[in-house]
Amino acid sequence: MTKADMVEVENLARSADDPSQAFLAVEEYMDSIHTIDLSENELAHYFVSSCLPRIIISLLKRSDLEEDVEERAYVFLESTLLFIARTIESGMEQLPLLLDEIFMERSHPFYINSISRSPCADIAEMADEEAGPGIFDDDGRSRRAIFAERQPGRLSARRGRGSCSEGRLIGNINAFGRYGGFRRLKEAVMQAADPSAISRARNLLSPLFEVKEYLTTDFIDWFMTVFHHVADNILLKLSDEDLKNEFRNVNDIVNSLCGLYRLSSNTKCQEAIDRLKLELALKGLRSRYLERRLSGLGEINDVLEALSVSSQQMLGEGRGGHDGAWPCWADPEFMSEWLKSNEVLEGIFVHNVHTEVLKRSRRVLLCLAEWGKLGEEEVNLMWESSLGKHESIQKLIIDLLGQVARHLRTVEALQGLLKLVTGLSHSAYTNQHIELVRRIACLMIQMENREESDVDHFMGVNILWEMVQDDFQLSLPELHNFCLQSFLGVLEMPDCRTVRGDYFKRCVENLRSHRSVPQSLMVMNRLFLTIAVKRKQPDINWASFGSVQDEQELLALVLADLVWYQRHPSADPKGEEDMSSVVVGGSYSRQEQLQQRLSFISSVLELDRGSLSAAHVDTLWETLVGHASHSAQRDLAFGWLEGLLRCRSTRDRILPVVERLFSHHICSLEPSSLSEVGFRLARYAMALVNWSNGWVEEVDGNCEAGTLRVLTAEELRGTPFLWEVAVCAHSHVVAQQAIAFLNEVYQSLS
Repeated sequence: MTKADMVEVENLARSADDPSQAFLAVEEYMDSIHTIDLSENELAHYFVSSCLPRIIISLLKRSDLEEDVEERAYVFLESTLLFIARTIESGMEQLPLLLDEIFMERSHPFYINSISRSPCADIAEMADEEAGPGIFDDDGRSRRAIFAERQPGRLSARRGRGSCSEGRLIGNINAFGRYGGFRRLKEAVMQAADPSAISRARNLLSPLFEVKEYLTTDFIDWFMTVFHHVADNILLKLSDEDLKNEFRNVNDIVNSLCGLYRLSSNTKCQEAIDRLKLELALKGLRSRYLERRLSGLGEINDVLEALSVSSQQMLGEGRGGHDGAWPCWADPEFMSEWLKSNEVLEGIFVHNVHTEVLKRSRRVLLCLAEWGKLGEEEVNLMWESSLGKHESIQKLIIDLLGQVARHLRTVEALQGLLKLVTGLSHSAYTNQHIELVRRIACLMIQMENREESDVDHFMGVNILWEMVQDDFQLSLPELHNFCLQSFLGVLEMPDCRTVRGDYFKRCVENLRSHRSVPQSLMVMNRLFLTIAVKRKQPDINWASFGSVQDEQELLALVLADLVWYQRHPSADPKGEEDMSSVVVGGSYSRQEQLQQRLSFISSVLELDRGSLSAAHVDTLWETLVGHASHSAQRDLAFGWLEGLLRCRSTRDRILPVVERLFSHHICSLEPSSLSEVGFRLARYAMALVNWSNGWVEEVDGNCEAGTLRVLTAEELRGTPFLWEVAVCAHSHVVAQQAIAFLNEVYQSLS
């Protein structure tokens, strides 16, 4: 046959309604070819590499053949398989690829739409033949062996095939095997003895994977002796560069080997598969290419996930149900030792640290922690890897430490982690460090048998307390606030009930010594207003912690501190800076310092146990208004006083001295410079004073301008001051408001 004849035969085979003559010509030519011809005969090489594949592919794509022509096509496919079986040892890459196509039953219309119903008689003839893997090594006996048969338990996953094609396909598989095809294919795999043969090994294994659901267990047991050869001599010898370039072929080989091996009778096949995957995963993790590292770590995580599932099943069913045996070959002891001996943590946290690798390391860490194998050495390794790194890497590592902290079994381990954090300079703290301390503090106080241990289980709480003090200078005020909220959250836990008194005493000591006052006031406020409400104790006894006798002593302490703060040199910023932006004494601006003190006084008054005396009012006015450094501070005081008067829960605590506040202090203000906030205070205080003396009465229960009825104008307090404001105020808005208030007062005469 010439090349022109081949082209003519090929066209006939691909286009004729009945290509039987073309099939016959091709079969006759295949019979004439010897293995040696494929390397020496150019025409034979062209036939195998180009002509035959096109004929086969075109046939498999056809679905329009008549039944008798289809029968002829199956015979032609069998002849082609016999040709491949005879010549596969030639090494031509097209032969295993062509075999793969012929076995690819799920993808080709020829099989899917097959109408042939011819039985596969040769299987029945061999039903009584001797069995066992040894038969496949003997050339004579293998001609009677069963390589494939219908396997009902395996076929549920196969889709898209016509049931009519199944018997013929199984017959062709057996014909290929009996003609020595699988034996030569196995020999070819065994000859692929180095990483350079990775592509050929993939092509040789793929056809078996395609028909694995039909292959007999004896045959798979015989063939899968290639498993360790391919693993040890090809896959595990790949260089980093080869693993990157051949990654797809490696995956295909692993999938083929594992898919076939799982169908064998070898009880340790899963162990062999997992060990291979772990070794390949380790190679990937050690790669200098990020994609390979992520893939390798993913494979390790998959094995650990399977182990975790087995562990959960064991716990659910009870260890006795398994006779004490672990349901997975790789028990925690083996895996933890494997991770340690292969320095997996070093591969994640030391060598070429990357954020994406860190994000996927959680499973490894949690497994080690759950198994009690994450000790001081591993924690120190993780901690040291975060030092000096980019912020994103630090954040991830600290978050990981926080997640595994709950699995650390001893309070000593948690203390060790705390000491690592406290070893940092204050300016190096981030949100993640503070959150880590909070988590550890919660874990330590919740540990069982706390009373039996000499260890300070409140060490974490104490560290949080130290972190909220003024002399613990964090890099940002926001961090200080986050730290304070973390401390308050821990202090609210029921396990901290016994130490709340101690921290209340510390707050009072801070108040007496004028240190860390805003945060101390917030802690005291939370202890008595938030926690007490949750405990349903409306009658609060401030003396219960043994720090103060009653609310009046506490008010006196806060007022004394307020006076000290206002007169202290560091509390008075130079110039007319914005009060909200000037940070004085710790992490709080001047405005925040004053607001926290005033807010606490309001909270004490709201308890309905304390009250403001005339001396208190004089002190407050002199401190907040008389020594105000600029108008913003005076407006802050005016707004706070107005809030006390308007709030029903605090008005009664100040009502006995409201006339002194109005007559002696508010009316002494310079009318020309009165601000809008100051006038609002003056207007409401004037209405309240006259109402309390019975000179005006409320309408609708609201002591507000426009809702008052003036009973007598002769005794009305504040009208001269109101007149002065109306005619002298520099602010046009204040003057208009004063005039409007005057009109409302006299228009409401009864």
